[in-house]
Amino acid sequence: MSFAKETRFRMTVEMGGETKTFFPTSVEQKERNLRVCREKGYKVLECSKLYPFSVEKNGHNFFLIHNVCLNRMYAMESGELPMNEAEYERLSERLEQMNELLALPRPIAWLSFSELEVAREIATEAILFRQERCVEAGRPELVPYCA
Repeated sequence: MSFAKETRFRMTVEMGGETKTFFPTSVEQKERNLRVCREKGYKVLECSKLYPFSVEKNGHNFFLIHNVCLNRMYAMESGELPMNEAEYERLSERLEQMNELLALPRPIAWLSFSELEVAREIATEAILFRQERCVEAGRPELVPYCA
């Protein structure tokens, strides 16, 4: 038994002063929507392909990086670590990304390619963080379990 691979798109269209978002589920439907927009004079602001991402599988990675950012920011605020404005701002921006990722629907979210790259980068960052902590703790045999 074979399953057809699902295809999804996100189209954001300006229609008479309102901005609306549509989610065509096939190439044909996307093309039909684009044709209708051209015919009616609607402005297409975005039309991007979406990719599935398992939030269920990676949610714990997002929570880890969220907590790491909060802890480092608190350490700078409390004087435990020296205040580094550039690093603090980077952590603050990363925290914003975490909040967006933690709000994604479960178990699967459909993301644009740029959103998918960020989600994968953060998941990889969490895995590397765990691996480094295992090695620092003198437990390198646990590294394979960090993924």
